[in-house]
Amino acid sequence: MRERIEVGLRDVFLVYDGTILELFDQSVMGSARYWVTMLKGVSIDDGMLRITSGDTTTRIYPFAPEQGPGVAALIAAMVADHQAPPPS
Repeated sequence: MRERIEVGLRDVFLVYDGTILELFDQSVMGSARYWVTMLKGVSIDDGMLRITSGDTTTRIYPFAPEQGPGVAALIAAMVADHQAPPPS
């Protein structure tokens, strides 16, 4: 199992464990959890993290330039984990 990846953005804290992406958002009580294989897309666009869920709802989270490498590493881990063949 993957070691947890934690990334803090301006208004949200992200935790990824290899299967679940959890978002703790300051403007929402509680958190949102996504089973990564059910996400339609995760991308970086001009200082914004875009997460599109299975129902095509897109959430947009801004981040500072110095947070970009952490966001890119999180996305790379999610892509790597879910393009690899399942363990046998």
